[in-house]
Amino acid sequence: MVERPNPKIVPDPVQEPAKVKIVVVGEPSVGKTCLSKRFALGTFNANEEKTIGSDFYSKTLNKSATIKANVAFTLWDLSGDQTYVEVRNEFYKDSQVLMIVYDVTNKKSFDAIDMWLREVSKYQGEHLQNATIIVGNKSDQKSRRAITKDDAESWTKQRGFFGYYETSSSEGNGFNQLFQDIATSFA
Repeated sequence: MVERPNPKIVPDPVQEPAKVKIVVVGEPSVGKTCLSKRFALGTFNANEEKTIGSDFYSKTLNKSATIKANVAFTLWDLSGDQTYVEVRNEFYKDSQVLMIVYDVTNKKSFDAIDMWLREVSKYQGEHLQNATIIVGNKSDQKSRRAITKDDAESWTKQRGFFGYYETSSSEGNGFNQLFQDIATSFA
C-alpha cells in the first residue's frame, strides 16, 4: 500500500476589519444625515427629518486595489442643534475621525467650523487635528454657492487637516474618494 500525503487545508485566517469611528458634526440642515445615509445605505431623502440627539450608521469597505484591508466604519451623525451639546460630547470620546460638514450654499455654516473645532477639542483634545476632514456638502448646487472650492481647500490646508472633500448627497458624488481615502489611511 502506497502512503499518500495528507495535505492539511489551512484556511486563511479571518482578518477582522480595521474599525474606524467617525463623528459627523456641523450646523443644522447642512446635510449630515443625508451624507451618512447616502454612504451607509445608498439612499437619499430630500425631506430628511432633523436628527434628535444622534443617529448611528455603519458600513464596511472591503479590501481592494486601493484599500489594503477591510475597514468597518461607524458614523455617528450628531445633531447640530445646541440643545444637544452635552449628548454630542459623549460621542467625541474614542473617535478616530472628525468630519465637519458644511453647506457650500451657506456661508454661516462654513464660518461655524471654528466653533465645532473648539467644541470637539474641549472634550477630545487636539489629537484629531490630523484626522479632521472638512466636507462641503450640496456641491451640486453650483449656482447657489457661497464658498468656492479653492477657498475651502486653502482654508483646510492652512490648518493641517486630513483633507477637504465635496459631496452631493442628492447625486451621490464625492463619496467614493472621501471614504476610500479614510479607509486607505487606516487599513
